[in-house]
Amino acid sequence: MQNQIDGLRARNAALEQQLEDMEMSHMDKVGSLEAVIAQLETQLCETKLEMTKYLQDYQELLHIKLKLDAEIATYRKLLEGEESRLGIAKEV
Repeated sequence: MQNQIDGLRARNAALEQQLEDMEMSHMDKVGSLEAVIAQLETQLCETKLEMTKYLQDYQELLHIKLKLDAEIATYRKLLEGEESRLGIAKEV
């Protein structure tokens, strides 16, 4: 009986060691995955900031374009008015 008990204790110790090794391995993997997640979150924040800047630049350019379109329309209307007043035929 004592031999069986000693054998079971040895097996139990081996299984506990295996469990501890697996836990350590798991903790190492979790740590490396948390580092990857932190890096990706940092990249995501940087990308969001960059996209915000691009959106602001786009909105500014769109605003300028709309102002230029309005100015071109005004000059076109003035030019057409002058052409009508002078009787100049419009070429297409």
